[in-house]
Amino acid sequence: MWESAIYWEYPTLTARHITPLLFYNWGIACCCFTKHSEKKPTEIISFVADSMLEPHLVAWYNSDTKHIDGLTLEAYLLKLSKLVLKKNWAIILHNEILSSHQGSKYFMNWKIELENLNAVLITTSPAHTLD
Repeated sequence: MWESAIYWEYPTLTARHITPLLFYNWGIACCCFTKHSEKKPTEIISFVADSMLEPHLVAWYNSDTKHIDGLTLEAYLLKLSKLVLKKNWAIILHNEILSSHQGSKYFMNWKIELENLNAVLITTSPAHTLD
């Protein structure tokens, strides 16, 4: 889970399973931090990577700190996504949206949930978008 009291504060990625939606939110938080912090572009990755509290991500970062710190935010997020998301995450998410049922949820809550999941596909995997 990512946490931040205010969107431009230092984001924190806490220990838990990282879903595509959670990863998307982490990316947004990192972008907001980049935009509103007074850090140099060459310092951003060091700051956001230090806030990954998931033990295997800490080990991953510590194993190649110099290289990872030299990445752009976009390259860092791409490299991290390959590490934490299942290989076929977009297909799984696409199928989850298609097989979703309203059930006992209020219609608007269900609709917004599906729109949010589809927004993840639109921005991160356009080939799997549901237009």
